[in-house]
Amino acid sequence: MKFRIFSTVLLSCLVAVKAFAFGHEGHQAIAAIAQRHLSEEAAAKVSEILGGGDLAGVATWLDDVRAAGRGRGEMKGEAEATDFVHRFKGSAKWHFVNMPVGSLRYDANSPYASQNDVVHAIALAVNTLEGKDTGLSQIEALKVLVHCVGDVHQPLHTVSGYYAIKGPTARLLSPGAADITQPSDGGGNALFYTKSEELHSLFDSGLLKYIVNSGDFNALAEKVTEDYGALHHRSAGDYHLWAAMWATESVKLGTQAYRGIELNEAQTSPGRAGPLRLHRISVRLPEGYKEAQAPMIGRQISEAGLRLAELLNSIQWAN
Repeated sequence: MKFRIFSTVLLSCLVAVKAFAFGHEGHQAIAAIAQRHLSEEAAAKVSEILGGGDLAGVATWLDDVRAAGRGRGEMKGEAEATDFVHRFKGSAKWHFVNMPVGSLRYDANSPYASQNDVVHAIALAVNTLEGKDTGLSQIEALKVLVHCVGDVHQPLHTVSGYYAIKGPTARLLSPGAADITQPSDGGGNALFYTKSEELHSLFDSGLLKYIVNSGDFNALAEKVTEDYGALHHRSAGDYHLWAAMWATESVKLGTQAYRGIELNEAQTSPGRAGPLRLHRISVRLPEGYKEAQAPMIGRQISEAGLRLAELLNSIQWAN
């Protein structure tokens, strides 16, 4: 028996989400867009901090550090990764925040947010670049900022489904009924639309081929700029609060990404502390789902690049 993810309650809500957000190609495209829109001062500071390098060259550093820290990847300077993960033990969580699907906004005071979520990671990096002692170096802060601004614009890095599970049947809970202790799909990581393909990675990288099927981040940057750059509206207000605003936008888009998906069999096991551990839910995507979602991802990549430049241009750089 199949169960549609959205109940009447969720459909009536204002529609508003971990693997590697946008993959290497997407993160580098975001960085390339930002590089082209830096002010003279920001471009000089970026070059100074990176020793003449550019933003695209460090866009995936935080993913590489996380993978190396878990022993799942190799990077130049593994000692650097080990040291970073040791100093910032919560850094693996800097890539996301798991607000319940159907939430109206990012809420820093909710049990789903933390000092180690993506919004707080952006704030930490900005504070460092403005001269505050956070434990991050200037170069680490810039690398974190470039990456996390990309992450917060990937909708499934801001929402997660929370479920009531009975046997093989999973029911998505509304925000009012959800609880952080309930089984979660981890931003779509446990939602499999084929035997091996899950929803999160589709949004990270799978949808990019529907935008430009080249694998070249410069081509992706050019395409999304051409298609969506003119639609950009500058962020308003205090730039220290922009990350929360961007997360709220992504939360709403993440809820839209779950719309119409059908849940099939759930696979679970007992958790150590009692609650079930969710391994996977087989799902069926609506017809034309990928083609419908790709333009949203294209615009998010464009917005992330332009907003990253705005943020770097606004920062009061430490001397």
